[in-house]
Amino acid sequence: MLLGTIFFVSCGQSDKTKSATETTETATEQVEVKLDQSKFEIMTTDHHPAIENFYILLKGQTLSADSLQVFVNIFRQEYCTKQCNINLYDDNSIQSLVTKYPLEGKEYLKVADHYIASSSFEMTEVWLYPFQDIKYKELGGRNWKKDSIK
Repeated sequence: MLLGTIFFVSCGQSDKTKSATETTETATEQVEVKLDQSKFEIMTTDHHPAIENFYILLKGQTLSADSLQVFVNIFRQEYCTKQCNINLYDDNSIQSLVTKYPLEGKEYLKVADHYIASSSFEMTEVWLYPFQDIKYKELGGRNWKKDSIK
């Protein structure tokens, strides 16, 4: 008789009320989901008394909305000590620009092409390619990674 319980984290998990860091306990073991630190790097942070901002480079991963949501959920459990915003990028060449405001012209386009997702403390759902917007289109952005703006 199998006494243990098998725990799977599914990238296609549709029950958004479950925490990605759920643990499964048996009489003899506990399994906890942790992030693989070789798959990401915290490029920089910008913390304030009431909120933390994380700017994260994801390394060599196949990205989908579901897998990014799982990552964000686990990251919040492991790293956030208060309300936090999480910003995900796919290239560290924009590291010097991630906290710059305002971004103009080529800077905006460069960040938009590598800013793959955002999750705020208010709306924890992952928002894909947040800078690929009307401004991106007006500036001549051509690397659409989501549905085009009509």
